[in-house]
Amino acid sequence: MSQPSLVPAPEVVKTCCAGLYASDWVRLLLGESLHPGGLRLTEHLAKVIGLERGHRVLDVASGRGISAIHLARTVGCSVVGVDYSAENVVTARRAASEHGVSDRVRFLAGDAERLPVEDGGFDAVIAECAFCTFPDKPAAAAEFARVLRPGGRLGLTDLLRSRPLPAELSSLAAWVACIGDARPLEEYLALLEDTGLRPARLARPG
Repeated sequence: MSQPSLVPAPEVVKTCCAGLYASDWVRLLLGESLHPGGLRLTEHLAKVIGLERGHRVLDVASGRGISAIHLARTVGCSVVGVDYSAENVVTARRAASEHGVSDRVRFLAGDAERLPVEDGGFDAVIAECAFCTFPDKPAAAAEFARVLRPGGRLGLTDLLRSRPLPAELSSLAAWVACIGDARPLEEYLALLEDTGLRPARLARPG
């Protein structure tokens, strides 16, 4: 007799992840940016994909808006942030106003697998330590490709996993901790290449 699957339903994953990343204790663990590497990694990502003043950028899973606001202030980009958590969106909008960048940064509540933005409207898309948490990764990858203009660039930082988790760890808690559905680099690349995106630069830690 087969054992019941421990992998939670997609909407449960999205709701729980959104709720967790809107909480104050996650901010204390991961810092204001809510992703490993913080703004230093965001700045590196911006350089790698060649962000410049005036570029229109989509920040997918933008959290409390720290990366989007930072890019607007330091690079001069126009940024749209999309996050599944309505609470995060409210917090991000308030932060943009406090930092005086509301004219260049706006935030929308939305699903990475159904982005609430137009086709071909962005010079760049970034997703920081978020792709691994999306239940339908092919749909999210297709959305990245849809919203990029011809010649646009995707900047992706994420966790990699080289072997399957034990069944007892493949639970909702593991998903929320950003490890439950992390994939090998080659699998991420295949998902993105299936949409027509082509890798230009790859880097592994260490």
